[in-house]
Amino acid sequence: MKILSSFQKTKIFNNKNNNCYYLNKLFYSNSLIQTKNLPISPEESKLFNFLKKILNHNNRNDIELRVAGGWVRDKLLEQQQQQQKQQQKQQQEQQKQLKFNKKNIDIDIALNNISGSKFVDLIENYKINDRSLKFFNKYIIKRNPEKSKHLETASINIHGFQIDFNSLRSEEYSNPNSRIPEIEIGTPLSDSLRRDLTINSLYYNLNTLLVEDHSGFGLNDLENGIIRTPLEPLKTLLDDPLRAFRVIRFATRFNFKIEPQLYNTIKFNLNKQLISNKVSNERINSEFQLMMNKKNSVLQSINYLIDTGLINSIFINFDKIIKSDQLIKQLFEKSFKYLSILINQNNNNNNQIFQDNLFNLEFYQCCIFLPFFIEGHLDFGANTSKTLKKLNNYNLFGNTSATLKISLLFNELISTTFLNNNNNNNNNNNNNNIQIKDFKLFLNNLKDKSIFYSIFQELKNYKASGLSWSYPLNISIIYLLEKYPNKENQLVGILNELTKIFSDDNLTFSNVSLLVDGNRIKGMFPNQSINIKNLMKSITILQYENPHLQEDDIVKWVKENIKDY
Repeated sequence: MKILSSFQKTKIFNNKNNNCYYLNKLFYSNSLIQTKNLPISPEESKLFNFLKKILNHNNRNDIELRVAGGWVRDKLLEQQQQQQKQQQKQQQEQQKQLKFNKKNIDIDIALNNISGSKFVDLIENYKINDRSLKFFNKYIIKRNPEKSKHLETASINIHGFQIDFNSLRSEEYSNPNSRIPEIEIGTPLSDSLRRDLTINSLYYNLNTLLVEDHSGFGLNDLENGIIRTPLEPLKTLLDDPLRAFRVIRFATRFNFKIEPQLYNTIKFNLNKQLISNKVSNERINSEFQLMMNKKNSVLQSINYLIDTGLINSIFINFDKIIKSDQLIKQLFEKSFKYLSILINQNNNNNNQIFQDNLFNLEFYQCCIFLPFFIEGHLDFGANTSKTLKKLNNYNLFGNTSATLKISLLFNELISTTFLNNNNNNNNNNNNNNIQIKDFKLFLNNLKDKSIFYSIFQELKNYKASGLSWSYPLNISIIYLLEKYPNKENQLVGILNELTKIFSDDNLTFSNVSLLVDGNRIKGMFPNQSINIKNLMKSITILQYENPHLQEDDIVKWVKENIKDY
């Protein structure tokens, strides 16, 4: 297969405002690459030959079939990676390693003069005369602009591939308040230029066996690792601001650089109001989740989102609680520090500190919200859950509040029980041999047992909701590692010991069956104001430490100590 660069772009600069824009010019290049170098699998070759049989059978050789978008991009990147390995084996460990599926089961086919639905009808016609063709289901994806489905798409599953068929088209955004375009049947050029990025605007022409680069930048940008829009960035982003999020997602996915003018356009020309006018919360959240799916790209994604301000379109309405934009940015930068501790601690140490179950969007979100709670800008009042839902533009997870609430209890427990005690005992920072061999003995020696009680009670409800108790403990450790960077070994030891304690269901206060309930105590002291909650907490701890006590013993203890409550 050859590669055809059919259009080239030139930049025209305006010296007054230091801006530049793109002018597309018809240009044909003599640059050729042989087909055999592309890593097309036998299954893919079989599929493409089958599609060409459809044309011959129906006498429709006027139809041009092009594979569009991601499949072409990934095949060329895979080829590039293989060539780099062959040419630079001595530097293989230092080379950027991109991983792609050998078989991409999702393939988009662009058609020049027929709709997707009518082309699938041609396949149906062929199937009647070919009994060897396995049965397949045809279905139509209706137009759904809010999910970026601007044109009705025909889809089939055949030969193990999910194939979408669409006409080449052009798009015009005439309504400045909508990202839904007016659509017309188009050409390879117009279809290429309507796409979000040059690396996503390449085609593999099944008729001519050519990779077509109608934007003029796609092939070079793939080779040089650049994220660029086919058209002038401001127009591209104003037409559909969701593309700004896709720029960041693809840049971090492939470790590509964002073209400077494009990055500055995102940073200085987009704002939260403009984005919300055109893009649904669901679509933004979908892009954010995709960014967070790959651990190695999380930090760079968050860094880009903070620097460009796009993070304010993911976690909205902070400005209604915190009136300073500068303070909001500073708190997000603190969020970045917490995420850095989570991810870099595992990357830089032979011994893994944080378990794999923490590397997910729910836990990342806890790290992001943590500084906002620690600094007291968000509280744990009755409306906390409602507050979080307002701050999240699309309700990602409803458990962030409970996780952070318990993490603050862990902060208090570790700071007062472990760190302060060790300091008072003149233990140095290299103490990493913290061990709790007998939990009951350890608990009996504590002067204040109420923190442990509070944590166990909160975790009881937390576990009942199907949540992982390890989340709040690890959030607390991340917070303390940032606060006390010179106590890393000590905090890791504390994490290991508390993990043993709280993962053992036998060591919980939940097994205590209270011998005296709150109503009885109120009846014993009808004219006295009593803090029943704290009193019942103390009774629970008393029974846990002294399982031999009887009901009369508890009543006697209450009478002796009621003055303290």
